[in-house]
Amino acid sequence: MLKRTDIVDGPGSVFKDYGLIYTCLCGWIDLAQARPTNIRNLWSKLVGEAGVRSLKHPGFKVQYSQPPSRYSKGVTKNYYVRSGLSSVERESVTLAIYMEVAYGFQTVQSDFPYGWTADGGFSAENLVSNIIGFYRAVRPGRDYISMCQPVSKEAALEVWDAQSNVGKKRSRFFGTYIYPSIACGISSGPMSAPLPNFLTGISPANKGPYFHDWDKNEEGVS
Repeated sequence: MLKRTDIVDGPGSVFKDYGLIYTCLCGWIDLAQARPTNIRNLWSKLVGEAGVRSLKHPGFKVQYSQPPSRYSKGVTKNYYVRSGLSSVERESVTLAIYMEVAYGFQTVQSDFPYGWTADGGFSAENLVSNIIGFYRAVRPGRDYISMCQPVSKEAALEVWDAQSNVGKKRSRFFGTYIYPSIACGISSGPMSAPLPNFLTGISPANKGPYFHDWDKNEEGVS
């Protein structure tokens, strides 16, 4: 649950891993959730094809978790991933797994009793921050935070004070909320908006031959 005191200067915090910033193209970003560390572990599993081999299909088991926090229990899911995927296919499967677990984690945060004691579940900054973290891990080399056009701390505080707690606005889609901001030249809103193009280059795979939920009957040997 983020607070007004978590807001930091956007341009001066693009390489930090904590704090809340406001951006013109991506709305609010939680820098802690935008860290690539967690998704790098998932990505390395798919690239290295490390895991229990399936006895039923030519693939392996991948486990992915979003750990518990002060305001929520964690979410863990197991998947079958086919061996020999191309780089593009691995990106799509990784994104699909990441989105499903991230959405499940936000759902848990919004359910009783966590949703009654905190504003964490589906807060406006959550899912967009997750997507930024994904691209930072899977397609590094670009400064995605700067590309979102962060504003100063003073400008971010103006947005917060005009619109109240960011946690009061729920975003249940992998897009963003854009708020009125003098610094961004935006006078209307808040309004839901799609992700900018630089965060949409990878499409999540559908469950099927490339990956699906792990069936215990597939258990093999490491």
